[in-house]
Amino acid sequence: MFSMLICNYVVAAVFLVLAGCMMHGAAAFPMAMTEQGPGPGFWPFLLGAALALASVVLFVFSLVHREDLAMKQVALAREANRPVYKAMVLLVLFCAAIVLLGFFPAMVLFIPALMYLLKCRNRKWMAATTAGVLVFVYVVFGLVLNTQFPVSIFLE
Repeated sequence: MFSMLICNYVVAAVFLVLAGCMMHGAAAFPMAMTEQGPGPGFWPFLLGAALALASVVLFVFSLVHREDLAMKQVALAREANRPVYKAMVLLVLFCAAIVLLGFFPAMVLFIPALMYLLKCRNRKWMAATTAGVLVFVYVVFGLVLNTQFPVSIFLE
């Protein structure tokens, strides 16, 4: 078991690093304002900055309340936490699948897998939800916002 204080410090550090990676990656894309709006790097950079700010807030909160948080224990191995860990593994696999298969094939695998993890067993609902999300993402991001979706490394 760990104290909540240690967990907060670890979470703040991990997400601060992740935020830095997001901002660094987004900085490779144009961020300047154009006729169509901000460049493609603007919103991911802003999201990374918000994540960095949230990490700093968590760190400062933990410093201010360190005595109380040091007394609280976190049981990471509880049965109730397992679905969360499975979802985290699923997200990592989804990210790898995006690189290997491309965005849309990865989504076709990810959405039903996540629904199954969340105890949805109705195949019609899984298929309809997957199709609906894919159409929504394609229309909004592909057609309206003209976003390029990641393709398989085998097709580059």
